[in-house]
Amino acid sequence: MPPRKRTKKVQHETPGESAAQIARRNIRGRRGGLKDMPGMPLDILIEIFGFMHPRDLLNLARTSKSFRALLMSRSSHAMWRASIEGVEGLPKCPPYMSEPEYINLLFFPHCHGCLKPNVQTIVFEFAVRYCNACKKEMLFERVHAFDLLQSINGLGGFTGFPFAMIKDGHHLQYHKPEILAFRAQWDLLPDDDSKKVFAAAAISRVKMMHEALPALHKWRDEQKSKRSVELHQIKVDRFHSITAKLRQEGWAEELDLMSSWQQRAMRDTFASKAEPLTERGWQKVRGDAVAYMEDIKKRRLDAARRVLLRGRFESFAKSHETYRDADYRRTADSDLEPHLMDLAVMDEFRAILDVDKDADMSILDNAEEMRITFDDAILRWRTDRRTEFTTMVTQSKQVLIPEGADPLTLSSVLFACRLCKRADLRYPEVVAHVCTRVVNHEKDLYASTAARYWSPQCSRSPWSSRYLSLSTDAMSALPPILKACGLDPKHATLKQMDDCAARLTCTGCSMAVTGTVGGAKTRHFTTYFTYNCWTALNRAIETTQCIPRGGKPAREHNWVRVSKKEEKAMKKLEADPAAQRKAIVISKWLHGCNYCDYAARPRKMAMHLTSRHNISVEAEDVGTHAYRHHDGKPKPNAVYLKRFDDGSATAEYGSLIMSPLGWDMDSDYDYDYDSDIGLDLDMDMWDWDMDLDFDF
Repeated sequence: MPPRKRTKKVQHETPGESAAQIARRNIRGRRGGLKDMPGMPLDILIEIFGFMHPRDLLNLARTSKSFRALLMSRSSHAMWRASIEGVEGLPKCPPYMSEPEYINLLFFPHCHGCLKPNVQTIVFEFAVRYCNACKKEMLFERVHAFDLLQSINGLGGFTGFPFAMIKDGHHLQYHKPEILAFRAQWDLLPDDDSKKVFAAAAISRVKMMHEALPALHKWRDEQKSKRSVELHQIKVDRFHSITAKLRQEGWAEELDLMSSWQQRAMRDTFASKAEPLTERGWQKVRGDAVAYMEDIKKRRLDAARRVLLRGRFESFAKSHETYRDADYRRTADSDLEPHLMDLAVMDEFRAILDVDKDADMSILDNAEEMRITFDDAILRWRTDRRTEFTTMVTQSKQVLIPEGADPLTLSSVLFACRLCKRADLRYPEVVAHVCTRVVNHEKDLYASTAARYWSPQCSRSPWSSRYLSLSTDAMSALPPILKACGLDPKHATLKQMDDCAARLTCTGCSMAVTGTVGGAKTRHFTTYFTYNCWTALNRAIETTQCIPRGGKPAREHNWVRVSKKEEKAMKKLEADPAAQRKAIVISKWLHGCNYCDYAARPRKMAMHLTSRHNISVEAEDVGTHAYRHHDGKPKPNAVYLKRFDDGSATAEYGSLIMSPLGWDMDSDYDYDYDSDIGLDLDMDMWDWDMDLDFDF
């Protein structure tokens, strides 16, 4: 037989008893410990309350009815005065306020209108604290009290103001409750004599207030200044506590090497709060503080590495000068080769330069070995560029390459730049395109240091094709042009386009003007803009559709070849040296320096030659020390054909005014980069690097 289950004993309690026990358990300390204090002798109470801060004394008066009755009685003035006198620098209670009112105004930061907490603005003129919302509600301008002021002034014999006021900008503002209370009593007064007495008392009160204001304002300013010093010291102590914690974790070296701005940044980030650092607070900021120190350490090591690399780049540049003999001068073809910046980031030279700081650099002084390395590197760089552009073509399904043809020689293979919007770049001149060296903020330390070394103003980077692609605009616009010139669009080469003697007009938009020529016989003529293969391509790219005269709708360009006779007239014009001066504005042609890789238009090139190479030359004569850049040929002025009604024709170069729609002449924008004009070339350019916040 199984054992019987035990019955659980339950102790029943009434709800009242349970609640009382819970209430007693939640109370800390002895109950009623101060209940007999109001009955103590008055001199003892005065002595005790004299050591209390006025804020604590007023809080005590609000704890119970007995304390309120004691402290708010007339016999308690001495207690309040003793407490106020115990606060250093605190002015005495003004005669127009009671001590509790005075203490409540100074030490309890709540709005006197809506009881909003943390209101720090005290208006001593009105003895109130107001938040911004209540301040707008409780203050008004003189116009609302004008009638009352007129009534008071009408009695005569008063010197002073019966109401307190403050100046807000250009307006005087009054306290609304004060005006309303004054008006309520003013209206109840039976005669002028009583009103005079009442007004005189109000004026006297305002005078007392003005006498007390300087001391009150001075005390408030001193308290703000004192509090500001206290908060600043708390922040300083917090920062020192954080740095002490970091030193304990092994960051002493980094803390000692930090620059002043890094310390300020760290203080603003982790010690901006005026709170002492506790262990719990440290655990909250520890992760971010350690991450900050790790970043500082990385920056320091990177800066030291940059200094080391710059010294090696300087030796590398001297080695390259030895490779290039003293009489070497740059030409246009030099822009088809790698710059020193490009060579430095190549694997064969990076293997020499980007090594440990104790590595042997004597190979840079071995002229014969470096000559072989330079030759091989330059050849490989040019081969890589050719392969890169060839791959760009072969991987595209838009170009049909005839069997056995070199794709880079085909007329249909042109490249476009997304940066400058050019769409007629050809190989190999595309290698010299200025946008291939536009600054690219390299993340790799070695590459970014090389770019900064050879481009102190951060305007260039190593060569890159990131902005280049096959020109689809050229591929769609070129076939009708080639057909009009008598060339096969599928097999035509770039050389054939260069050598093509055909000149074209567009039947839709080439006609410019009509007129007559007087003389023995009046002749009528019509002027047409004419193009060769390349200028026609530029025209078709810039204006994809032609807009015929007479308001006819836009349509595709219709290219036709001019007659042999007219082509002869145009060739005669192109062969005339005097006429050639009108063909191209030489001052807009981008030039490259013979002595360095600087490029600019003639005006700035002349300034560069003077400031950098101590060569004085006028802008029109820079050709003696500079070459015409592959990428900087300006657009030619338009050539127009004048057809007469008798069948004859002449050719002339047009001006900017005679250019067809969409034919935008180059502006005077300079392509120059890393301009050293106006710079002190003896200065240490590397002082601009923000990473150099450490001494090495």
